[in-house]
Amino acid sequence: MLGGFLLLLFWVTFEPFFRNRTRIYGRAPVSLPEPAGAEVPAPVYQRILVPLNVVQADLAVLSGAELAAKLGRKDDAKARLAAFRKAWPDAEHVGFVTARLKTLDAALAASSR
Repeated sequence: MLGGFLLLLFWVTFEPFFRNRTRIYGRAPVSLPEPAGAEVPAPVYQRILVPLNVVQADLAVLSGAELAAKLGRKDDAKARLAAFRKAWPDAEHVGFVTARLKTLDAALAASSR
């Protein structure tokens, strides 16, 4: 800690002299290599979050089906569930959706009796 402080004190004290030296003698010339081949454009990520938006929109349809079932709107719930299953045909294999689908299916089956 003390060594770092002394180094900082040394630099702050003598840095103006080093700067004057570069003004007097100049800087060493710097040569950059020429670029080889055509320039490659930087990648542009305009649609990188689209899959996240689609998942959120599909889950909103499932939530709408769940709310419609809770409100007793069986036909609306079935239509929304059908729209969700059309968007996600293999939703039963997705872990965090499976329990929601089973609960919704049970609620719709119980209300149709």
